[in-house]
Amino acid sequence: MDNQQFEELLIRELTGDLLPEERQALLAYLQTDPIRRKEYEIFRDFWAQNDLTYANSHSVFKKIKHKIGAEEQVRVTPAVPVITLPRRRRLFGRSAAAILFFMLGGYGVYRYFHTAPVENPAWQEKYTARKTRSKMILADGSTIALNSDSRLKYPVSFDGPTREVYLTGEAFFNIRKDPDHPFIIHTDKMNIRVLGTSFNVRSYPGDAAMETTLLQGSIEVTFPDRPADKIILKPTDKLVIRNSITPADSLQNLPAKDGDKAGNKGAPETKYALTGLTYFRNQHNTIVETSWIDDKLVFSNEEFGNLARRLERWYGVSIVFDKMELMRIPFTGYFQKENITEALYALQLSEKFQYAIKDSVIHIY
Repeated sequence: MDNQQFEELLIRELTGDLLPEERQALLAYLQTDPIRRKEYEIFRDFWAQNDLTYANSHSVFKKIKHKIGAEEQVRVTPAVPVITLPRRRRLFGRSAAAILFFMLGGYGVYRYFHTAPVENPAWQEKYTARKTRSKMILADGSTIALNSDSRLKYPVSFDGPTREVYLTGEAFFNIRKDPDHPFIIHTDKMNIRVLGTSFNVRSYPGDAAMETTLLQGSIEVTFPDRPADKIILKPTDKLVIRNSITPADSLQNLPAKDGDKAGNKGAPETKYALTGLTYFRNQHNTIVETSWIDDKLVFSNEEFGNLARRLERWYGVSIVFDKMELMRIPFTGYFQKENITEALYALQLSEKFQYAIKDSVIHIY
């Protein structure tokens, strides 16, 4: 595959215009060329980060075409290779390539493509650090928003009968429908199987509980240590799974679904409850479980111990409790533009506690 063909396929992949056989050819080529694979991943992630809403439609490029005119001849900069296409598509492809290239910053991208170390060609890993969030598009066109301190392991291409990824942390998935290739998300305590839907998964190892919240479609959840159990979630359902916790943690009395049924006698450690998603106060459109996608930290009747873990990831800080009883205090509210000092002050307005910062650690007492 020459440079012109690659450029054309890349643009059409980003705009959702790639035929299935063309996508297979593109992914097969990426397996053999690590430099092109890195280039492809950077363009794909950048596109998702900056225009996720339009990532799977022609809306963005319709705007571009409207600006330049369907018949206008465009002068292409030498830094962007010319794509040999029929006249009906050539203008569109050249302009899109130029815009994508310069948005990323020509020379800097060139250096990155040719100097970045190449990871395992079969699997890639995306990590979002504390205090940050990111968005990405997988090879099948599925889109994922990754919350702070979260890690997603995913293949460069989905070649087998299933599409499988591994998640540690929290992510919102919008899965492209493909009934012949189910999408499976593996976490520490559950496996989530979908055909095409949107849902949120929170699976932080240090939290008292893990959650799966379904917005659209249908998903099936199974448990590695309870193979006899299969939970089918419908829209607005939330599955809460209890982690191994200490008495000071929340959800101490979270019931198991049907207790320990026959066939699960040897695995009583996984306990779960099926509930519903949480709407924030009287604001029906604000969903607590997915508000982080809109850069809002929303909490409803959440114990201070759990909220502190979320504050750590949200603000990139460390919090310890010098008085363990304070971990039980419930809070309701939301933060959007507040810094950590303003957030703690707002919490102090509703409940009495003090805090001090020692060696970059926030002590609650």
